[in-house]
Amino acid sequence: MPVAKRFLRRDFLLTSAAGGIACLAGCKPSSQPESTPSVRTDVPLRVLICGDASWGDAINTAWGGIAEQPLAIEVLPFGDATEAAMPIADAAPGAAVKPSSGFAERVVAALKRNDVAIVPCGLMPDIYESQSIMPLGDDVVDNEVMAADRFFPVIAESLMRWAGNPVAVPLGCLQPAMLVSAGAVAKLGQNGDVALPKTWQDYDQVVQEIGGNGTATAEPLATGAAAKMFLWRASDAAPPVWLFDRVSFQPVLTEQTYVMVLETMRSNAQHYGQSRMTPGEVWNAVASGKLSIALGWPAALGDPPRVESIGDTIANSLPVTQPATDAVAIASPVLPDPDAPLAVISSRCRQTVAAKRFLVWLSGGEGSEMIRATIGPMTAIRRDAGTATGQSNGTGASNYAAFLEERLSSLNLRPTIRLHGYDRYMAVLDREVLACLDGKQTATESLESVSTAWQSITAEIGTERQAKAWRLAQGLRN
Repeated sequence: MPVAKRFLRRDFLLTSAAGGIACLAGCKPSSQPESTPSVRTDVPLRVLICGDASWGDAINTAWGGIAEQPLAIEVLPFGDATEAAMPIADAAPGAAVKPSSGFAERVVAALKRNDVAIVPCGLMPDIYESQSIMPLGDDVVDNEVMAADRFFPVIAESLMRWAGNPVAVPLGCLQPAMLVSAGAVAKLGQNGDVALPKTWQDYDQVVQEIGGNGTATAEPLATGAAAKMFLWRASDAAPPVWLFDRVSFQPVLTEQTYVMVLETMRSNAQHYGQSRMTPGEVWNAVASGKLSIALGWPAALGDPPRVESIGDTIANSLPVTQPATDAVAIASPVLPDPDAPLAVISSRCRQTVAAKRFLVWLSGGEGSEMIRATIGPMTAIRRDAGTATGQSNGTGASNYAAFLEERLSSLNLRPTIRLHGYDRYMAVLDREVLACLDGKQTATESLESVSTAWQSITAEIGTERQAKAWRLAQGLRN
């Protein structure tokens, strides 16, 4: 009878020691490729999703079609405006810094019990400062499926990096578009590119011609959307200083450019009717043919989750304050959505190899196109192979997907609200913009109120702390 070979005692000890060291290593951050990339398929990968439950359903279904490893998904809804407006809590005993908002505190806590997470880009200062995430390794950044060298400039430069390091896999970035139905183009007469309104004055005239009673035109101005629309409009108005003074970090929203933007916004809103519509309501109304001309972007939520087709509706850039030449149009800065989704690896990750595999897949692996067809904020993030960056002129009308690729290909970027407690700044802005649109305050009064509230939030969180975050948001390293 054959006799089984026996391990020498010394070999057994060496083998055991090596195994123990490997276990202790766990999810230790490393920029080096895994020497023996193996993935456990019997242990669920813990995934935190800051968003809607429908996101988790879509991701779980798509992942299940290509991988055996199950996902344990935790959904953390965005905080509402009431929560964002509340003062921040005192720091816990022994904490390095106090939380900047209730939402940020909940996300940091949730990251401790998950391997990977999908979070809004506005949270980056909080999760980075609290050391809740680890940098992406070279094995992720250089992965062929990731194809980071083909990321749109807005994706690669504005969203992927923080403090000079690649820390997140951007999953998309919505932008507002002017949506004009084929019927409206025909009604305006002539060639669509010529007939489309170029300035806000032109836009105001067109919405009156097509449907001044609010039944054929709209813009997302419900709670949460009004602040975004104001920021996007203000960005295109090219103010001399963007949001905060470069030296004192005081808000500059009372400057004339911002006041003029809000006044124009209020004038346009008078043609939309009484109800305030969400981005999803505007988008779906365009898709169903109820709206002839609108400003909007795909919905972040849906039941069932899907991005409705808007058919032959033309998507073009927002109007501008002054008539622009082609050269100016090309230079128009792109302001990322502060809620653009980022995929990150938790510093408490217990499955680094599986986590990296999941993030690479989310960026565009087999079957992930299903996610982009159902979740509005998860858009295209890279140009097709063989297409050079910046080939698009940014002036032509097209469908929304092509329009978005043109916008994200821009090399002219503007920092979005990525500050500690970003949701608090956005909630205040949203509240005061709506107060102006509802006729409760003048544009000047509303922006003065925003400036005062922003100063209070900054003082509460720490001026130098916020000023540093603002520098990092603009691509600086410290």
